[in-house]
Amino acid sequence: MVPLALPIRTPLGYYIYDANCNEILKVSNELFDYIKNLLADHQNCEFASASCEADYSSLQEAGYLLPSMVKQIVHPATAISEILLDRSLGQLTLQVTQRCNLRCKYCIYSEDLNCNQRSHSQNTMTFETAKKAIDFYRLHSIDTNRAVIGFYGGEPLLAFPLIKDVVAYAKEVFVGKEIAFDMTTNATLLTDEVIDFLLENEFLLTFSIDGPQRVQDKNRVFPNGLGSYDTVISNIRRLYKKDEKRLEHAGINMVVDSTQSYSELLRLFDERELENVNLTYSLVEKDGVTLAASDDFIREYNYDSFISFWDYMRDHTLEGANKFMSNKINSLCTDAKFFKMSKLHSVTAPGGPCIPGKQRLFVNCFGDLYPCERVNENSCMRVGTLDTGFNMDQVKYILNVGQLTPEECKKCWAFSLCDICAKKVDDGQKLSPSLRRIACRETKETAFYKIREKILLYENESHLQKIGEGDHNQ
Repeated sequence: MVPLALPIRTPLGYYIYDANCNEILKVSNELFDYIKNLLADHQNCEFASASCEADYSSLQEAGYLLPSMVKQIVHPATAISEILLDRSLGQLTLQVTQRCNLRCKYCIYSEDLNCNQRSHSQNTMTFETAKKAIDFYRLHSIDTNRAVIGFYGGEPLLAFPLIKDVVAYAKEVFVGKEIAFDMTTNATLLTDEVIDFLLENEFLLTFSIDGPQRVQDKNRVFPNGLGSYDTVISNIRRLYKKDEKRLEHAGINMVVDSTQSYSELLRLFDERELENVNLTYSLVEKDGVTLAASDDFIREYNYDSFISFWDYMRDHTLEGANKFMSNKINSLCTDAKFFKMSKLHSVTAPGGPCIPGKQRLFVNCFGDLYPCERVNENSCMRVGTLDTGFNMDQVKYILNVGQLTPEECKKCWAFSLCDICAKKVDDGQKLSPSLRRIACRETKETAFYKIREKILLYENESHLQKIGEGDHNQ
């Protein structure tokens, strides 16, 4: 019987990731080679020592190193998805406009880079549609303690009058219930009136900024080709002067052009107003594929990762780490928490997909419903309308994206660590098995790094513990 497992060797030890249990086992050199050969279907497994075979049998008796437990791919939330969408919606995100006053060179909504996605348009949500969306959200979030409404574009502040009306209406509808507002903006339209309104209503703000001036002005440009950096920074400084504490809760969403210099990107945070903002980032993509990073970018980033990780392991503090490294280390520590023993069942599904619309229901200008704001609006990702409600057949189709490749998934060691959502396999008309197989290669690589980093945390703690015991014994 071939186990559902992955062998990983480090300079300090031999490990087996057991996919059925989602655990990492430290094993002997001989047992590691035995399992590795077994997975490779080598015949020399029969020459293992009696003690090695005994160790292997003992682990199997304890429930480890067994073949895949999965017999059928069905997402566990399938049966209750209708109830959750009926009563427990998390956040509502409104596409108040499809207009944008920038023409970012990598934008998926541009005519040149459009991959079946909608293009820039003059469409703006009507107040009647917005009201209908708020009412829909209220009726479908009865079991949640807090209402969260986000504003999205295009550039949402192009529809500022509508946003003001929506906020006023939402406060009436959700009276007696905690309510919060957020917005992702390119920050080019932050007038005094806009800033005062956002501060008065305690908006959680995310600014789309790609780096210091030379980097920002390369891609994030106005229609006339002029860069946007000076306008953006000037506006953020105006906000900072009115309420500097508000920026401590703000964030920057950076689209990283990794052909640029990594060290140059960090200069953005030399701006005093941006010192305390949080950073999230993604890499520039074309046709759904991440653009290759330059050798210089990779070298600088990896060196910084090594130094920052070592400092964190030594001092258990992120003090001194830059924005990129704080993000990376926090993600690493969060990923480590996923390694809790959790037996795979005979009927289950790979990790990755969320219940479409449950966490961040996205409503476009026309009142169509989507799982979130990141999906393709011109495809099978639409899960209903405000008038007709959720199309549960479509919701379950998207939720069960793992059924595209059931036999491969059942035998995959990365089953529990899979992060493939339907967005990655949408070909514009349907969810594609071939695109899922392409995404599988990427998700396996990500899963491997998660396992390796969990091992690194373990080895570092063990090393520090031995040092401490040595000092204590002296």
